[in-house]
Amino acid sequence: MPRGLCVLIALYACGPRPKPQPNLPIYKPSYRCTATPAYAQGCAAAVAGPNVALGVLEGTTFTPLDESATNTLPLHPGPQGGYHAYLDVRTDNVCASWVMTTVRLREPGAASVLRLQQYEMGLLDRTGGGQQTGQLVFFVCPSQISGTALDGAALELEAAVVDCTGASEPLWTKTFTVVPTCPAGDTACTDDGRAGCAAP
Repeated sequence: MPRGLCVLIALYACGPRPKPQPNLPIYKPSYRCTATPAYAQGCAAAVAGPNVALGVLEGTTFTPLDESATNTLPLHPGPQGGYHAYLDVRTDNVCASWVMTTVRLREPGAASVLRLQQYEMGLLDRTGGGQQTGQLVFFVCPSQISGTALDGAALELEAAVVDCTGASEPLWTKTFTVVPTCPAGDTACTDDGRAGCAAP
C-alpha cells in the first residue's frame, strides 16, 4: 500500500471526535426545606385550595402572571453581569409562618432546567390589609444550558409554595408561559452570551 495512502487512512482514523454533550440539569421536583426557624408555626389543618398569586413586581406595581396568556418577564441588569426578574408571591390564606417558594424556568416540555431557585422565607404583610407577600429576585440570564438564547423566547415558568413546617407536597403550584425581555437598547443582554440572554 502506498505510504501516502497509509498516512491518509491514519489521519482519518485519528481525526477529531465529537465533543461529549454536557450533563444538563434535569428537572426533578424537590420540596424539602433546608432550615426552618424554631419559631415557625404550621397550619392546624391544611388549607384547601389556597389563594396564591405569582406576579412581576416593577417598582410598586404588581402584575399577576396569567396561566392562560403569554406573560412578559422584564429583565434587569445585576451587579455581576447577569440579568434577573423581580417576582412577588402573594396570598391571604396560607397560614404557615415559614414557606419555600420554588421557581423553575425551562423550555416548553423539556426535562432540563434553564434556571432553578428556591427561597425559604416568612411571608410578610407589606400591604397593611392582611395580604402576605414574599419578594423574589429570580436570576434568568445567562442560561445554564450553553447555546440557548432566552431573550424573546416563550418559556415555561413553574412555581410552587411549600409549608416548611411539615408538608411534603406543595400548598400551591402553577405553570406559566413567560417571555424574558431585555431592557430596551441593552445590547449586552441581547448580544453577549457571556453576560446576557443571547446564545453563547
